[in-house]
Amino acid sequence: MIATLLVVIAILTAVHALIQSTISLCTARKRERPAARRFDAIIGSPETDTESPALFVGPKDQTADFMDENLVSNIEDDSVTNKRDAQAVSVGLFDQTATWAKLLDECRRMESDSQDWEKLSWRVHHGTNRPDIQGNAALTVVVQRNSGKPPPSTCSKMPRTTFAITTIRDVVEIAAFFGLHWINFDSHEGFYAAGNGLTLAGAREKGIGFVFQFQRTGPGLSAKRIIPALEIRELCFGAIPTFYRTVEMDETYSVPLDTPASLETLRLGTRDKVTGTLFTIGCNRRSIRAYLEKEKDILLFPVVFEIIGMLAQTLHMKDRCFTYIPNPTSLQLNKHLFSLQRLLSSFCSLILEEETRALRTAGKGSQEICRLCRIASHLDRELPQDRGLSLGPMHQNELHIALNELDVSLKTYCKALVLDVLRCHLEEILQAGVRPGLETTEEQDLFSDLAFASRDTLEQEFMERYFRVIRHRVVGREPRSSKVSNVMMERNAVWCALVLRMICWLSLHNFHEGDILVPDYDLDELKTLVYITALSDTSSFFLKQP
Repeated sequence: MIATLLVVIAILTAVHALIQSTISLCTARKRERPAARRFDAIIGSPETDTESPALFVGPKDQTADFMDENLVSNIEDDSVTNKRDAQAVSVGLFDQTATWAKLLDECRRMESDSQDWEKLSWRVHHGTNRPDIQGNAALTVVVQRNSGKPPPSTCSKMPRTTFAITTIRDVVEIAAFFGLHWINFDSHEGFYAAGNGLTLAGAREKGIGFVFQFQRTGPGLSAKRIIPALEIRELCFGAIPTFYRTVEMDETYSVPLDTPASLETLRLGTRDKVTGTLFTIGCNRRSIRAYLEKEKDILLFPVVFEIIGMLAQTLHMKDRCFTYIPNPTSLQLNKHLFSLQRLLSSFCSLILEEETRALRTAGKGSQEICRLCRIASHLDRELPQDRGLSLGPMHQNELHIALNELDVSLKTYCKALVLDVLRCHLEEILQAGVRPGLETTEEQDLFSDLAFASRDTLEQEFMERYFRVIRHRVVGREPRSSKVSNVMMERNAVWCALVLRMICWLSLHNFHEGDILVPDYDLDELKTLVYITALSDTSSFFLKQP
């Protein structure tokens, strides 16, 4: 009897517990599954914000309103996120949220670390605080929520993590702003870019398409951060805007591959593009053939960097410490082999001699020579002479100001005159040592023996040959007519201005070691949609501890 009673009580207790559990499940707040929160994020091209110093990331239709308090609080207050990531790593886990979220977090970290490094750089080099920057620029990556659900066919094949949808063109531009350079860029063999402690790998997944993974693998260097300028979007495709391009043309920027080579936009990404640019400038077939036949440059650096230094826009931002830009060519500029500071000193000493002769004549050309002498002498006094010393922010500002003055000076001349002087200069240096009908003479071996020059005299010997031989060939012999003489003086002033501009521009801008323009981009391929998926972060050693 007692046993039966105990069994009945147990049954009633179990039924009661089951009823309570059912009621609890029916009345409890329904939780959203991770799959229900999945959405497509469209990562737009990186842009610079000249109105605000902060990094803003938000829906595409809200990024124009940079005073949105919600966006500011979401971006600036990242202490909770950093603490959560550090705790997850400490137990061997990581929150695999949307991969683009990690990419955006790197944007935020880069902006924060760069500002700290800039302040330190001002104090180390000049013992002063960084001045207030007007029109501060920051990297902006636009993210837009897709109002519709992802395609079922795509979601069923993608990993059970959130993902981002973008295009190959946007991936290339984002990689450029992060300071990554492409080691492999092939739709069949895969994509791989690395640099500044980051990697970006992509491959074609069967039934899905191209899938990319973004990952931090080491510490980043703020000193090598890419200049946050809009023109970076062109450089990473091998297009170089020149100082002849107007602001209105910059505002109508489109895909660089649609832009033909011109004096406003240079194309120097491949050897074929270089020959096309030389043809646009007006170089003769002999010089173009000489460029194609030369296996090794006999100058201090490849001729394409002379063209860039003489014509490219100044991308450096005043009072900012950033000097690195993507390499828009397939060649490397090794600044360890020579000193641009010594090259400037050699130029200064030679143009002082030219000023003495220019003072004997009147005209615009002689006045410009005196002006160039003043600019070069000022830079020679202000910039450090030692080959190993880096340039501080104030030194960079001096170069920036000099470039602005040189641009104004060159624009006062007829564009046809500047183009003709540039053409003659390129023809002379490209044909140096390959002139037909010449035996072994000093003219034929103009630059071939520079390889045997000592490190102390290399720059002086190089610049002397530029002034003594190349300049005279470009300008021409002194004619008898005074009218023609004035034209020659103007050509002389234009040549000196272009050479000085080349030295200043190359001194102010740097390229990452090993960075070259590897891919020959196809316009249709750049429009291909790709996915960025989640990937565990393996850089726990480099994470900041809370």
